[in-house]
Amino acid sequence: MKINLLVWCTVFILLTGVVKAQKYSAELSTPEGSGPFPVIIISHGSGGLTPVQNNWSDYFNSIGYATITIDHYGPRGWFRGQRPPKGDDATSWRYDDLVAVLKKFKLNKNIDPKRIVLAGWSAGAALTMHGLEDGENVRKESGFEHPFKAGILFYPYMFACAHFDFDEITFPVIHVHGSEDATFVHCWEDEIGDMKSDKYELVSKVYEGAVHLFDSSFITERCRRVRAKRGAPYPNYELCYKYDEKVHKQSKADIKAFLAKHLSN
Repeated sequence: MKINLLVWCTVFILLTGVVKAQKYSAELSTPEGSGPFPVIIISHGSGGLTPVQNNWSDYFNSIGYATITIDHYGPRGWFRGQRPPKGDDATSWRYDDLVAVLKKFKLNKNIDPKRIVLAGWSAGAALTMHGLEDGENVRKESGFEHPFKAGILFYPYMFACAHFDFDEITFPVIHVHGSEDATFVHCWEDEIGDMKSDKYELVSKVYEGAVHLFDSSFITERCRRVRAKRGAPYPNYELCYKYDEKVHKQSKADIKAFLAKHLSN
């Protein structure tokens, strides 16, 4: 069951005498049956909300999880295929939207507030990273009482290497990446090890031969050159996109097993 919800987060900004409002949209989708259900909060990548997030939402619903799918860009005037002008801006939007979503849904009877998962695709990995690094602040600002139960990092983006500290995880995490994805080769291959913890499980699944967006069946196979920001701890790189049905299927199985282990109670 899907419920379309437009959530307005009004932020007053004084800019040449004009007051602007920033907003996001969020869709709650639940499995068949009665809740409360564990819920996965979904954050899209830098290209905006795409069918891949909706497809994963349907899959998660089919195995017993509710989802909250956030559109960070459209309501702010950035649409699918466009990229916001600054990675810093888009990254901070995800923090703000996570706080707002928790405020909105923390008392919703369809979801179990003790079993919240953060999931982010590429640039959307910022949502999960915010939960890991700033979880206490997120909970205080939102009035949310419970720690996050788990996190999913789908081929997380390169900008994370410049923006986040790769410290020990503060809840269980599964990380899925292609071995030939430039974001893995130039960033996450080295950094992911620094996130290991004696207390929480870190599962890192690196799929041989896969590249960026391996789970995106709608994507056109191509590569593009990306220029690194000045001072970034990574070089200019070539980011390639290609769907891989076998890897997509395997990632579903790996994530299903991880969720079953950490959200069983």
